[in-house]
Amino acid sequence: MYTKSLAISALLSNEVSAVMLQYRPYAGSVPWHIPVTTPGFENPEFNANYPVPDFGVDHDILNVSSAIKQSEKALKKKLVADFGATASTVATPRNYVVPDFGVDQDIIRS
Repeated sequence: MYTKSLAISALLSNEVSAVMLQYRPYAGSVPWHIPVTTPGFENPEFNANYPVPDFGVDHDILNVSSAIKQSEKALKKKLVADFGATASTVATPRNYVVPDFGVDQDIIRS
């Protein structure tokens, strides 16, 4: 709607001028105009060999480990966790239904 009224007003007026739009930032205004030399992690400008303190295992991890041991002892079973996919888990589809709400109104308009 706006472009049609702009075109009609341009045709009705005696003077028409064009404006060049710049979509890219000017050279030197953003970091990607600077040529890449050596990655910063290969030759850091700061002291990278600083000591990191070790405070031991977190208390939450210790509590969870203790709780797992107590549960295994009470149930007389060993907890085994395997997070890898097996053939039986991949072949069995889950009951997950994706709802279909039809075509989006934005897609219909475009």
